[in-house]
Amino acid sequence: MRILMLHNRYQVRGGEDESTDNEVALLRKKGHEVTLLEENNHSIIGLRSRLTAAASSVWSRDWYDRVKATLSAERFDVMHVQNFFPLISPSVYYAARSRGVPVVQAIRNYRLACPSANLFRDGAYCEDCLGKSFKYPGIINKCYRDSASASATVASMLQVHRSTGTWEIPSRYIAISEFVRAKLVQDGYPAQRIVVKPNFVGGQEHPPPVSASERRHFLYVGRFSPEKGIDDLIEAYGSASTTANLLLVGDAGAEVKKYQQPGVASLGKRPLSEVYELMRNAIAVIMPGRWPEPFGRVAIEAFAAGTPVISTGTGGPAEIIEHGSTGFLTKSACPGELSENLRFLDLNRQVATDMGRAAQKKFLELYSEDANYKRLIEIYHDAKTTLPH
Repeated sequence: MRILMLHNRYQVRGGEDESTDNEVALLRKKGHEVTLLEENNHSIIGLRSRLTAAASSVWSRDWYDRVKATLSAERFDVMHVQNFFPLISPSVYYAARSRGVPVVQAIRNYRLACPSANLFRDGAYCEDCLGKSFKYPGIINKCYRDSASASATVASMLQVHRSTGTWEIPSRYIAISEFVRAKLVQDGYPAQRIVVKPNFVGGQEHPPPVSASERRHFLYVGRFSPEKGIDDLIEAYGSASTTANLLLVGDAGAEVKKYQQPGVASLGKRPLSEVYELMRNAIAVIMPGRWPEPFGRVAIEAFAAGTPVISTGTGGPAEIIEHGSTGFLTKSACPGELSENLRFLDLNRQVATDMGRAAQKKFLELYSEDANYKRLIEIYHDAKTTLPH
């Protein structure tokens, strides 16, 4: 197949960027022709650039013309949009429709239903905008970048394209979890076009899980932001009285001193190869999020390394982790319960290895390259039977 892939990268590389790169590499590895067109948020510098970006988020004429020219120059079987926000915009749907090319839209956050994209406000889960045609609560609460005007821009983008039928153009939406799919349906998106395909981890070997004696630390990998629950983790670790250190991987920024506590080491950003090795030798990887994580890429990376995951039981992680088998699920923002899990696995590291073995088995069955490739190609073929209208 010949696929046109579009992606708007973030200023700070995250799971969506990693997943996009993995899908492109997988498709090319399997012999498909992939043309990747990208935008980068680093270009948004200064007031004029921010104003231009705000207008582009609703309709980018440049990207419409660019995509239409690309689709006119060569014949493509499908256009797969990974992330269009904020600079590419849904205008590219119309460029594809003008050339009779089916559109597949990846959904890896809650942007189409929530101005902040994370269903999280004031330290707690929030559904105030779900089901509302115009997302005015997001404007009132300054949910996007703590700005009423920026939030209004996102809300307007969603409203304009809802009223003009733009969201009816994609032949398929690919939600990364059943939870994400349910929230899109709740917000009014066409249920019959929303399919579920999880992320995957590829490009590496998966040796058997390490022994109990080789498991040396607990590990957190991710952003140091409120919705990720990092403060809850620090509190839980402090009261767990474990003999293992807690390693934190990610950019803590100006707050790095906040996490300099006994037994806690903030390692900053690390190359993926090093992160995977840290996962492999971990007692468990911790995902203490206060928000409904759309999927939880870190969880399947840990599974691939043969390591169990302790996570709050909301969103995507609750679909990935089998409580008591491949890890533990705790109540959101409940440091006491998390502390008990840390203490238990520290004292029972053979249990951690047994869980890691079950986790790796689940990874190979559901989140490997081969399993993901089969599902992705099925979606592409299904999309071709429902052309843009």
